[in-house]
Amino acid sequence: MKRLFYNCTIVDGTGKNPPYRGELLADDLKILSVGMENSFAHENARRIDCGGQLLAPAFIDAHGHSDLSALAAPECFARRSQGFATEICGNCGLSAFPVTSRNREHLQELYAAYGVEINWSECAEYRKLLQQCAIELIPLSGYNTLRAAVLGYGDVPATAADARLEATLLSAAFDHGSPGLSLGLLYVPGCFAKREELLPVLRTVAKYDRVLTCHLRSEGDRILEALDEFFALALDAGIEKVHISHLKLAGKRNWDKAEALLAKIADAQTRLRVTADAYPYTESMTDLGVIVPEAFGVFDNATLGTLLQSQENREKLAAMLQSSRGEDASPIRLLDGEFSGEMLTDAAARNHRDPWIFAAELLAQAPNSRASFAGISEERMEEFLALDYVCVGTDESSRPADGTLGWSHPRNYGTAPEFFRRLAAQKLPIEQIIWKMTGLPAQIFGLSDRGVLAPGKKADVVRIDPSGFHSEATWTNPHRPAKGVTL
Repeated sequence: MKRLFYNCTIVDGTGKNPPYRGELLADDLKILSVGMENSFAHENARRIDCGGQLLAPAFIDAHGHSDLSALAAPECFARRSQGFATEICGNCGLSAFPVTSRNREHLQELYAAYGVEINWSECAEYRKLLQQCAIELIPLSGYNTLRAAVLGYGDVPATAADARLEATLLSAAFDHGSPGLSLGLLYVPGCFAKREELLPVLRTVAKYDRVLTCHLRSEGDRILEALDEFFALALDAGIEKVHISHLKLAGKRNWDKAEALLAKIADAQTRLRVTADAYPYTESMTDLGVIVPEAFGVFDNATLGTLLQSQENREKLAAMLQSSRGEDASPIRLLDGEFSGEMLTDAAARNHRDPWIFAAELLAQAPNSRASFAGISEERMEEFLALDYVCVGTDESSRPADGTLGWSHPRNYGTAPEFFRRLAAQKLPIEQIIWKMTGLPAQIFGLSDRGVLAPGKKADVVRIDPSGFHSEATWTNPHRPAKGVTL
């Protein structure tokens, strides 16, 4: 059945054309035509009155982690409720494939909260399962999962044969539609990979002309060195397209590095296509285990949890945290279990515990615990959001509103409206804001069938009330759906 969207202002996702009063005709799969007002009055179609709202391509989440949560809750309400119809998952080096005897048990444990049996091995099998989801998930190949499929999670040197096997597995994923490779050089086991192991894999990215994304080895004290490392790897491998995951400067002592950071990116853009994604919040979120100092040893979460069953090791970790981080645990907010949304210092005080001892005890009980970390400059964040090579990303796993799969950072339900609101407040033209949420991420990941309103493109459209589009998500109630948007 044809649908005719009328009484709307078209924002086409190209970033070039100013909004205009128009109409859009589509069937269930594709856009048939886009025109000025009253262009399609003769068509036999179901008429949808948009009430004067904006009509735009459905949003594309350039950085999601719904790899398993979307299989557990395929309605993907956290995405659809704010206007996303597509998510790029498999980020930060962690994808749901390839799966072998070396990493299956670990992945099953990592994703245990979702209750999904990991009974697939390759990208093709996994992508078939994703077809049940209410949004389209397009998975990057995660290097950490890839390395673990070959070598497991230990600090094991790779042989030339191991590196070739990694490259072969990556080629198979690319043959089945994975749009690129994601690096997570901060995390186990990607942090163990040496340059000579990485290059054969990265040359496969170049061979297929795919994008290389990266959660940098540092987003704070050593971010400039981490950028140098990323760009050098790409250039040495012959890769042309690189993408920085969740662009930020973490830690107040690093906020003055913005000028040097942007200069490095500008210099790299003379040789590479450099893009990035960002979320519109000043608190980041990742595993609580990232606070563990290197001197304690580099462990995957499961091994860390086992080690911390020992009181001696918990006290040793607490002493190291005290030495490396001092008295101030206030930037850390807990996001799991009974302490969800509570600051570490407050939860520790309520339980009459030293904050670092309390953190060690939490990691012993639940090594996969997540936390948010204050320390992103509001000013720098807004500067980065407005950059013409930065698109929108939630950096979240889509979870149901009722918390049955756990609670989230407010960005899980609020990223799209907050991204829109902050850029509108900077007076960025509407067509450019929408492009950063649609056409730009489509271009970055090679999604030629979506991201703009044009004949032949996917019939995923979103209606937006620009004055009423806002987030309702808070730290105490992070799963409240957005207002002013209809997918």
